[in-house]
Amino acid sequence: MPTAEDALTKMQEVLQDPSIGWTCVEQREAMMAVLQRETDVVAILPTGGGKSMLAIVPSLLETHMATVLVVPLNSLIMDYERRLRMMRVPYQVYILGQDLNCKDNLVLVSADKSQMGHWRDALGDLGRRKTIARIVVDEAHIPLITTSYRRSLEHFDKIRSKAAPLVLLSATLPPTFMPQVRKTYQLVSTTRVCRQSTDRKELAYVLEKRNLDEMGLVTRAMEIVGDQEQTWSMEDRVLVFVPSIALCVRLAQQGGWHRYVGAENVMTDEERRTEYMAWRDGHGSKVMVATSAFSMGNDYAHIRLVMHVDKPFDMVEYIQGQGRAG
Repeated sequence: MPTAEDALTKMQEVLQDPSIGWTCVEQREAMMAVLQRETDVVAILPTGGGKSMLAIVPSLLETHMATVLVVPLNSLIMDYERRLRMMRVPYQVYILGQDLNCKDNLVLVSADKSQMGHWRDALGDLGRRKTIARIVVDEAHIPLITTSYRRSLEHFDKIRSKAAPLVLLSATLPPTFMPQVRKTYQLVSTTRVCRQSTDRKELAYVLEKRNLDEMGLVTRAMEIVGDQEQTWSMEDRVLVFVPSIALCVRLAQQGGWHRYVGAENVMTDEERRTEYMAWRDGHGSKVMVATSAFSMGNDYAHIRLVMHVDKPFDMVEYIQGQGRAG
């Protein structure tokens, strides 16, 4: 089994920085628990705490084993692909109807496809050719708070190979959710929980209580962006979260900003990809106005302002959104 030193060295290679160390004690503990493959693991680390390394590093250290990474959102798969290419990490994305190859140890699959019969057949076929070391679930709290995703993971236990432990990743999983997590994912009794405080002391919070109609909210959001945009560098970006599709569309049109809506009847996958890439690459506006789906599907490193226009649906969603900042 690889050692902690092996894992750290590989992480330094992937991030192309030999000075990088463990972000916290909990990241190191989680990494060792993942590599040992003796039990299920739940890792709660803040944004920037190195959660993705728990899937990436083992896939590089274990030559003849596969790590499956279940990703709940298409926007998150796009972001993973961008980062994996940048880090030169071999990977494959499961495409419905196609078999999995033995060459690439890191396998990405969307949550909805992970429930389909062909995926289970493809995973079973791969398992006969190489060991399925673990199944990692990113943003593991989503099935607990979002009805549509709870349906897509309704039979999630069927994805687990008998010898493959589950690894659940989250930056916003409150301790009070743990009993529900254990039940939803049918975790074993010996599950290892590695939790670091997700408090972000470097962030500043401003709350405005205003009795405004929708047009008033749009106007105020544009004022805030206008006041701050002179301080942004070329790489800096802004996220504006809204609770409704109608407000998202109106605000994007009024501000001349990019938009991202998860609903299939409003934007296609290609339209979402185009908007995301343009925003990330600085083509057009530095501002993305989005519904809550984007708060779990983006890990851009230079978000200087996160604004919630109108009230988020719940505190978990709010924490998820503000976690993009920094």
